[in-house]
Amino acid sequence: MTFKIIEITPMLIPYGVNTSRRAPRPLNERQKDYVENYDYKTVFYDIFYSENNVCMVGPNLRNLESIINIGKWSINGFLRRDEPKFKSMWKVDNVSFELNYGELSGNPVNQFGVSCGWLDCDGKIQPNESAIFSGKKVLVSINKNNNLACIKDWIIFYQRTHGIDAVLLYDNDSTEYTMYELLDVIKDIEGIDVGVVVPWVCVKILPLVILFFNVLVFMLINTIYMFNYCLKTSCEKKFLNLKLKKIRA
Repeated sequence: MTFKIIEITPMLIPYGVNTSRRAPRPLNERQKDYVENYDYKTVFYDIFYSENNVCMVGPNLRNLESIINIGKWSINGFLRRDEPKFKSMWKVDNVSFELNYGELSGNPVNQFGVSCGWLDCDGKIQPNESAIFSGKKVLVSINKNNNLACIKDWIIFYQRTHGIDAVLLYDNDSTEYTMYELLDVIKDIEGIDVGVVVPWVCVKILPLVILFFNVLVFMLINTIYMFNYCLKTSCEKKFLNLKLKKIRA
């Protein structure tokens, strides 16, 4: 039996960098929460080893592709002289480097580095753990704050009706419970001998900027209101004093 939480290596555009993925949808076709929910800053969701390749998977790069292409990449500390290969799919881009003989015959491939101006970072190349699900009938889904009892009933239904014996859940930053609690639910179900939870979290910068902007606007409006109030009060006092002087006269 295997029950675990998978570690991922995301790559994000850093805070303070004035570069973002261009949104594909025209302004006149965007719903009210489009800007808030669109992922402007994630470059790759995960970086991992697969079939003699280092693979980087993320949302469509769009305008970021040229920047990634000219970046200086290294694997296990050695600079790559070739350019990465790009494969674009529906809402997903796969960027990869094919490993050479020296990289495959040497130390395990586990570190990458990249430098392309605004993006200068390194990190761990995650192992390919797809073998966990070899020969399994797998139930796959994305979860965010769904009731744990409902999740358990849902898995039990698929186990009894369709004979699944493995569960793969991508947890989209649930706040009602931890990933360990979610994994415990999977463990408790009879007939399930493989359960994996993947933390699928995207850090979005833009909503914070919008919030900050809204706070500034509120403060500005409040300041103008207080200024007008003070000015009005001051004028009323002057008018009252003038009126009292006339009455006394």
